[in-house]
Amino acid sequence: MAMAHVMGVQVVAVRVESDEQLQSFSRAVWDYAQGFLFFRPLSQDVFEALLSPDRQQEAS
Repeated sequence: MAMAHVMGVQVVAVRVESDEQLQSFSRAVWDYAQGFLFFRPLSQDVFEALLSPDRQQEAS
């Protein structure tokens, strides 16, 4: 992580599934985290619906 940061590269913690893991990763100075703790996988249909132009206009 230190080398990545020296090089200007951001570091992502993956497979974060519990609050304990998130706390552990936070102490390790990760820039970002992703995993089941934040959001479960989506089916293709649901994912495509989130990307639809109608949905994007609602958000703005």
